[in-house]
Amino acid sequence: MKIVFTMLLLTFTPMLTLSQGTTTKQALSNYFLNFRKGNNPAPPSLDLSVNAEATLNFLAEYLTDSLVSVRLKSVDLVKDIGLKSTKPLVRKTAVRLLVIQWGSNSELNRRAFGSLKKFNASDFDRSSRDSLVRRLEGKYPNRESLLRLIGFVGKEENVISIKPFASAANGVSICWNALLAMARLGDAESIDLILQKTKKLNVNDASVNQLFPDLVYTRRKELFDFLVEVIHSEQANCESADNDNPTSILCGYRVMEQLAPAIRNYPLSLDASGDVKTWNYQQSLEKVRQWFRQNSNYQIITDTF
Repeated sequence: MKIVFTMLLLTFTPMLTLSQGTTTKQALSNYFLNFRKGNNPAPPSLDLSVNAEATLNFLAEYLTDSLVSVRLKSVDLVKDIGLKSTKPLVRKTAVRLLVIQWGSNSELNRRAFGSLKKFNASDFDRSSRDSLVRRLEGKYPNRESLLRLIGFVGKEENVISIKPFASAANGVSICWNALLAMARLGDAESIDLILQKTKKLNVNDASVNQLFPDLVYTRRKELFDFLVEVIHSEQANCESADNDNPTSILCGYRVMEQLAPAIRNYPLSLDASGDVKTWNYQQSLEKVRQWFRQNSNYQIITDTF
């Protein structure tokens, strides 16, 4: 009986897989059909435990659709499938499909960038990395975001492709983002230049809110050490978030939040909104200061954007 049961199981398993795949494709087909009719249907609930790869391949058809709105919906679905999967092949396939969306449409580029930066650097294979670098040759919009993606997932050898964009002739924004991308890839000259520019500026709300997130993006210890200095500073050059009664506060409170997602074994964690989980910011700041005094060789997380 056991042998018969095993044979029956082997016989029916492919049929079950095919049935699930057919159901998934039908659900997606109906979803996009309703969307084309001008409706706004909720994305289908997909069982991806078996057919994630087949579903991604099926969605590739919609990623080349003539309607940008359909392609945008497809990007969202591909992103969700990839991020929910723990299978390296599924995640890499999703990333490859998202990368090829980068082109002349600014809205698609923004959506692709927002999706791709949620993946891990290890989800980008050589094909995806090379595809991103090749897109630097085209005159596509959102070049700043493209440079940052390459800095995030690229290799040191990609610095040579980014360097021409670090010229002032490209404009301040592209030049700055090229420097950041090269710094992330380990280019010592770019790291030095960014550090020099940073040290010339006053530490205040403007620099903390606009510049410091860029320093965190680089994942470079030379720049992180500068941020740690700000955490230890007693100069109250920032303002509280209380619009009704703003008061001067230590900028270190903001910086300790910015560093939380980027340092391994950090003593604080963030909630879903990005705020530090704490009832007492003064105690948390002192806790972070003490941790850095004891962990000068802290490890930076580089696999996330």
